[in-house]
Amino acid sequence: MRTIRRIPTTLAAVALAFGLASGPALADDDDDDDDDGGSSLEQRVEHLERALEELTTPPPTEVRVNCNAGDSLQDAVDAAPPGQTIFVSGTCREHVMVMTDKVSIIGYPSASIDAPTEKSPALDVEGAQGVRLKKLDLLNGLNGLRARRGADVVASNLVARGNAEDGIKIDETSTAEVADILAEQNGRSGIEALRSSSLTVSGLISANSNGRFGPRP
Repeated sequence: MRTIRRIPTTLAAVALAFGLASGPALADDDDDDDDDGGSSLEQRVEHLERALEELTTPPPTEVRVNCNAGDSLQDAVDAAPPGQTIFVSGTCREHVMVMTDKVSIIGYPSASIDAPTEKSPALDVEGAQGVRLKKLDLLNGLNGLRARRGADVVASNLVARGNAEDGIKIDETSTAEVADILAEQNGRSGIEALRSSSLTVSGLISANSNGRFGPRP
C-alpha cells in the first residue's frame, strides 16, 4: 500500500497544467499499487515545488561586486533586473555597458572602471532610463561615461580622467543630471552634451587640463 501526500489545490492545478500529474493521482490513494508511479510523482512534485519557489521569490534589490577579487561588473549588470542596485569596489578592468532601466551602480566606498582600450567608453549607457551612477572613477576609455540613444542618467561624485575623447558625453537625445564631477586630462571636452541632449549640472563641477573644453552644452 502506498500513500501519496495530498498536494495543495493551487499546486495541483499547476501540476495538471504542466502535465505533471493526473487528477486521481493527486489525491490520497488507499488502494494497493504495485508500480513505482507514486515515487516518481513524489519526485516530480518536489521539483515543481522548488521551481515555483524560485519563480515567486523576488530577486535581490542589491548585489555586491569586488573587482579586485575577480568579480565582473559587466556580468552583474547583465544579470540585473530593473531596479537593482550594484555596489562595486576595486578596479574593474573592463568596458561596462548598461541597457537595463533603473539600474544603480555605486562605488562602495569607491570604485574604478579602467577601460582596457580607448576604442569604447569605460561606462556606456545605451538607451536605459533612470540609471544612477555614484562614486566611480571612469578611466582611459574612448569616453569615461557615454549616454546615448535616449538614455536618462543621474550621476554624482564621478571622476572622468585620461579618456581619449570626452570625459562625459551625453549624446543622441539623452538626458543627464550630474553633480560633483571632476573631469580632467581627457582628449577633448571634460563634459559635453550634443545632438538634442539635455545636461543639468549642480554642485562642484571641475574640468582641468582637457584637450579643448570644460563643460560644453
